[in-house]
Order: sequence, then C-alpha cells, then structure tokens
Amino acid sequence: MANQVAARLKGDDYQHLFSWGRALELLRPGREVAHVRVEDPLAWSVDDVTVTRTPGSRLADDFFQVKYHVDQRSAYSTDAMVEKNGRTSLLQKFWNTYTSLAAQRADRAVLHLVSNWSWDPRDPFGECISGEDGSITDDFLTESDRSAVGRVREKWTQRLGVSRDDLVPFVRALRFRLGHGSAQELRQQLADAMEFQGIAHDEGALIVATGIVRQWITAGIGPIDRASMDRVLAEHRLVLPSGQPPSALVVMNTITSPFLDIAPDYLLDWCSLFEGSPGRRGHQLGNPDGWNAVLLPHLREVEAQIKTRTAARLIRLRGAARLAPWIALGHAFPEVGGYVLEIDQRGARWRTDATPATSFQLAETPLSGLSLPTGPSEVIAVGLSVTDRIEGDVAAFLATRPLAGHLRVFAPARGPSASALGSAGDATAFARQAQRVIRDAVRDAGANRALLFYCGPASGACFLGHWLNAVAREVVVMEHLQPGYAPTFVLT
Repeated sequence: MANQVAARLKGDDYQHLFSWGRALELLRPGREVAHVRVEDPLAWSVDDVTVTRTPGSRLADDFFQVKYHVDQRSAYSTDAMVEKNGRTSLLQKFWNTYTSLAAQRADRAVLHLVSNWSWDPRDPFGECISGEDGSITDDFLTESDRSAVGRVREKWTQRLGVSRDDLVPFVRALRFRLGHGSAQELRQQLADAMEFQGIAHDEGALIVATGIVRQWITAGIGPIDRASMDRVLAEHRLVLPSGQPPSALVVMNTITSPFLDIAPDYLLDWCSLFEGSPGRRGHQLGNPDGWNAVLLPHLREVEAQIKTRTAARLIRLRGAARLAPWIALGHAFPEVGGYVLEIDQRGARWRTDATPATSFQLAETPLSGLSLPTGPSEVIAVGLSVTDRIEGDVAAFLATRPLAGHLRVFAPARGPSASALGSAGDATAFARQAQRVIRDAVRDAGANRALLFYCGPASGACFLGHWLNAVAREVVVMEHLQPGYAPTFVLT
C-alpha cells in the first residue's frame, strides 16, 4: 500500500509540473494562449490539462492526458490501447473525447497522450508515430488491410465500431508524445522555461509551482488567464527582482525537427522544403529560388511580429539547421536593431552581448599556389575558415564557376580547429572582426557584391549574421553541398 501511495504522489507531481509548463505559455504572446485549465470538467476523458488559444489563432487548442509510470517495466502497445481498463479502453476514451468536441466546435482540437513510457518496438503501429511531432503518419491510413499496420487499423475500427472513413479525422487529431522523459528531465525543462520568463527557477520554485497546480485542482479553480497567472506569480513571489528582460524563443529547423518540451514562441520548420532524408537534408532547397522568395520573407515576418507585438529584444534561438540559415537568422535580428541573441552551443548558452575575447584574432590566409578567380571585378569572394581550411575548395569552385573576380580568406591566427571558438567571447570577437575584414576587403577590391563562404560552428554562423551589416551592397551566403557550393540567401 505504501508503494502504491508513493507512486500515485509521484504521478500527481509529474502531471502538476507538466500542467505548470502549459500555464507558463500564458506569459508568451507568441503562443497565443487565452486560458489554461487543469482537470477540465468540459474536456471529457482527455482532461488533465487543456490549452485554449485566442480567437483567430493559427494554433489549435490542445487537450492533454498525462500518464506517468514510476519505472520502465513496460510500454504502450495496440493491445494496451484497446484493452478495457474498467469499462472503457484508453482508445475509446480518446474517441469519446474527440467525437464530443467535434460535435460542439467547428474548429480543430489536438488530443495528446503524454507519457514517460515509449511505444513497444515490437508493435507495428510504432512505425506510424512521427518522430517529429508525435502525429500519426499517412501510412496508418494507407497501408493494405493485409499488412501488419493494416491489421492494427482494423482492430481500431472494430473496437470503436466505426468505419475507416470515420477514423481519418480522429487519427489526424492525435499526438502520441511518448518517451517524454524522466521527472528530473521535466523539472529541468521547466526550470529553463521559468528562467526564460524571469521567474524563480530553483528547486524550491518548482515545489511551489507544484503546490499552486495542486491548489487549482483542489479548489476547482476555472480557466487560468494571463491576469490570473500574473497574480499567482506575484502572490508567491516567483518573479525575480532582477527584472530579466523579456525574451522570445525562436526555433528554426532545416535538417530535422527535434522534440522540444518548451514550445517555441515562433517556429520556422522548413524541413519539408529541403531535399534529402531527415538528418541528412538542409543543404539545398527543392526549389532553389525559395531561399529569397520563401525563407527570407518568413524570417522578416517573424522579426516584424516580435518587434511590433512584444517588448522582447533577447531572442533565444534553438533548432537543427545548416550554416546558411543560421547566418540569415542572425542577420534577421541584427545588433544594430538592438537585439541580443542567445544560442545553445553544446549545452552552453552563448549570447551576442558577451565581451569580445582579446585573445581571438583573425588573420589573412596566404593564397600562394592557388588559382586566382577570373570572374566579374565587382564581385569578391570572402572565405572564413574557423574549423577547417577552405581556401583550396573555394578557389577550385571559382575556377569552374567564375562568379567572382577577387578572393580573400581569413582564419583564426592560431589556425582553424574545432576548438577555435571556445567561448561566447571568442564568437563575439570573431563576428565583429569578420564584419570589419569583409567590409575592408570589399572596399579594397572596389566591389559591391560579396560571396560569403563560411566553415565553422552554427553558433559562429549566427553571431556572424548578427554583426553582418554595412559590409557590401549585397552579401550572398554560399552553402557547402559536399562537394561544391551553391548560392543561398542574398542579404542586403
């Protein structure tokens, strides 16, 4: 009995912390949340926490059912979904909730199963759970009836007593957020989210947050809106006195879409636009014109929304993308615009307002023995070799494609290496010096257009874009295609 009580308490704490994470979205205008409710009596069986968006929001309302397990002795499976627990199976509960909501609302809603258990790898349905967002892929609906997936689909229709056509919109509404992480990981994710908002985020603050949610449930408190959340934070003295500046979380993906427990304020999910499979794509668009016709306007739209709708000038950047998009993202939030950028560099948070490291110096790389470019004199190619030397590759590329009439290459004075940028101070020094050497190279050549070749970490690319202003009339960011290069963004 004591073990059962302890497990129940741990499960409650996990659910309360998850619910607190959803309530924190009220503080972020980009999430467009009108109110949050815990154990919502109007949400039928998917009622642990509900998130209702503001009218006209581009985002759907979310309904969450949270299942916490004290160990990993088992996993979810088709049998577990259709098995009757008491009188109603878990699948039936989600179906009942879906049909009840669909009968009362014209807009869409998304139903989430959240759990620290994963899906049983022996169950064929696992192939149909998207690793990007937990949605159910089209394979579940299109596989033949005789296939292993088709037999699972048939079991669903039989247990629910519905047709295959009826199943389609229901499946589209489901999200399986499984393998959600341990309680410790959830606490760390929430601590990060609270820190982002200038809220106390130590262990004591998380205990207070758990108690707040428990009190909401015990008292049967209705929807929590932004004003209610502000009062709660003030009453419990959770707002830090330091006055941390407001921030916005922007996530950009071109390679894959990693799961984030902290929902972004603004999401640039461009993976489907790039050629290649997940994990390998991101170098080239399916439509090469899309760099400047689609992606660049999208970046500018996000910057305009942040500038006009929020007071945020600290922009926290995350994502899985190649170098050219990182340069463009940094350029969209320039230093001259008053922005400070924060990027994750292998678990460390580097900010563009870090004091430049005096020990970092860029030096010009001799080009003796290389073919000199023969292209237009008004175009100069500039290479930045941070982690590896690229002068040979760039010279060889320009020999076959004479796009520029001049070439200058710069590298850390200590030589390119994987550790060349060892701190935010190094990255700031690099970006500021790169701006100067590119500007001087353009001026010395009498050019008005620069082709930018960069080899280095994503953090350096972002910092470079942030400081890349007033260097040329046009800067064309070149992306390495392994082998060769191709033009991407044209920055002005």
